[in-house]
Amino acid sequence: KIQEQEVVTVVTPPKTETPIITNNQNEENVLEGVNRSDLKKDLKLEIKNISFQADSTNVEEIYEASLNKIAKFLIANNDVIIEVGGHTNNRCADVVCDKISEQRAKAVMDFLVKNGVSVNQLRSKGYGRSQPVASNNSAYGRKRNQRVEIKIIDINS
Repeated sequence: KIQEQEVVTVVTPPKTETPIITNNQNEENVLEGVNRSDLKKDLKLEIKNISFQADSTNVEEIYEASLNKIAKFLIANNDVIIEVGGHTNNRCADVVCDKISEQRAKAVMDFLVKNGVSVNQLRSKGYGRSQPVASNNSAYGRKRNQRVEIKIIDINS
């Protein structure tokens, strides 16, 4: 008699430690994989390849290439105004999460300004833990929630 065996599939989430940059299009016409012609007001784009360590607001050096692509886009498209929104997981009190998310957004904004983007094109806002993109019940989900997003505020084309 053959006994039935339980089959368990282990799914390993992709590593986020090293950014994978796959955008081969002209950097001046694409923002986070979206063509300039498809950008519209209130469009939210998660900044790919950038996450933060728990409780950290430091932009790590390995993410600078991704941010430089965004900077090049914004410099070439100086009519695009964005909000950099910072987010956290739910492993801290609201007031702490709000502060960390604000500091993450500001750190990215400061990086962009330092690399030539006009401060007039940028706004920053912290959303704390209020807008998760993944479950906070796993380390992988919490890591995904420790992020920044770009929201198109205006396009003066």
